[in-house]
Amino acid sequence: MRYLIVTYDDYFNVPYIRYYEDFLKAKNHTYDIVLWNRSGQVVDIPNAFVFNGRDRSSKLGKILPFLQWRRFVKRILKKQAYDRLIILTTLPAILLSDVLLKEYPGRYWLDIRDFTYENLGFYKKLVETLVDSASAVSISSPAFQSFLPQREHIYLTHNISNQDAAAEVCTLDTRRSRFCIGFVGGIQFKEQNQLLLRQFANNEKYLLKYVGKAHLGCDLSPFCKENGIENAEFHPAFRNEEKPQIYQDIDLINCVYGNNNQVVKLLLPNRLYDCILFKKPILVSKNTYLEEVVQEYNLGIAVDPEQENVVAQVDAYLEAFDRESFQEGCRSFLDRVNREITNYTRALEAFCDTNAPKDF
Repeated sequence: MRYLIVTYDDYFNVPYIRYYEDFLKAKNHTYDIVLWNRSGQVVDIPNAFVFNGRDRSSKLGKILPFLQWRRFVKRILKKQAYDRLIILTTLPAILLSDVLLKEYPGRYWLDIRDFTYENLGFYKKLVETLVDSASAVSISSPAFQSFLPQREHIYLTHNISNQDAAAEVCTLDTRRSRFCIGFVGGIQFKEQNQLLLRQFANNEKYLLKYVGKAHLGCDLSPFCKENGIENAEFHPAFRNEEKPQIYQDIDLINCVYGNNNQVVKLLLPNRLYDCILFKKPILVSKNTYLEEVVQEYNLGIAVDPEQENVVAQVDAYLEAFDRESFQEGCRSFLDRVNREITNYTRALEAFCDTNAPKDF
């Protein structure tokens, strides 16, 4: 069996691609990868087809690279014979919809990680058609069911890693004089973080730590310098396997993304899994699906830095912190995650091991 994993991003921006790579390797299947080298970095992956088109500023300039990427992938599919395709996110599936529906019905896996343009009627309808034509579909948040059709071949997966380094107990010491609130991962959500930095500015009780590469336009260091904020630290990008060490120096996780669009309202981010693995309470935004999960499992608190005194909320949370309830919530949610991953893995095994395509 030969597979093609199709993505339209840099390899390091699609960490969950390794789930599929590891699985295919374990099954001794041959596979290639389509990548889009957006960063301009050297890509050293032997089995990768790398598209080097660059994004441009104008509206037309943004459309042209996608059309060029589509032509690039279609050429690969014409030259190479693949038994199955694994499509990562809906936009690449939309761009290749004619090929998927005509040449690969029942022979592709669709992995959906974000809300994209499903508010557009024609786009949502085509996504529904692609879901129905897929062998299986995986989603990374139950809330995605709000914009997808209800189908039995949709499976929930989770962006969890480093389970072998999970902490047994929560080591948060609420008697300490200073606490570290950490944002670990690509630095984004500029407005929300600026609001938090202003609220916690030079508060001797709290250190705000940022670990990771700043997304374009989200370098918070100059903002801190301009506003005289001295209780913030910034650290460079890291490898995923370094997370357990990084979290040793963090007391609370900053996962305040806001709630101003469907993407942040519906997702379950990596930091949620960091919370339950490394036993660190999490701060999230109100009026999101993430808030529902955090409240159900007692994993932290929901805040609104635009309307509320977040410092006072964190103070109150630490004062009333229930370690046993928090740890039980971590264990309970982790059990749920592992059950759902088991179902997802079984579906992936069926996709890889069944020779006959789905009957359409």
